[in-house]
Amino acid sequence: MAGWKDNPIMTWSGTKVTDHGRQPLALSTERIGTDKRMADGTLRRQHIGVKRTWTVQWENLPSTNSVSTGYKTADGGMAGEDIETFYYATPGKFKMVLRRGSAIDKTVPTVLDSALPFEDDDFYIVYVMLTDFSKEVRRRGLVDMWSVSVTLEEV
Repeated sequence: MAGWKDNPIMTWSGTKVTDHGRQPLALSTERIGTDKRMADGTLRRQHIGVKRTWTVQWENLPSTNSVSTGYKTADGGMAGEDIETFYYATPGKFKMVLRRGSAIDKTVPTVLDSALPFEDDDFYIVYVMLTDFSKEVRRRGLVDMWSVSVTLEEV
């Protein structure tokens, strides 16, 4: 049976994003449409859709995994520099897979792009864009320790 190292909460374009020092993954939704008051005072809504936004932060995240000696991410997932590089290299949409804890030892389903977003009991697969990235160097050393924050918005 695989452990938590093999069951990361998210992947970006098929690359494992570390759970090392990850804070809770926050989800918020935005209802897209227009609200308008009618002459009689009632509220009418023209509803187009709902889009999700995820915010995630890491504390004391190793800046790199590319050192022979020194601190690395505990699960081998993207370190701080990897997340920063991905942010600058990916200005458009990419596929994000979110795994529930029940997805351990389960393969990510193959889903047609036209079927996204996809959700089942174990996975949520969606196209997103990184809309915000920030970092703070917390400690300096052979491997710096960062605090990182990103925001991802559903396409």
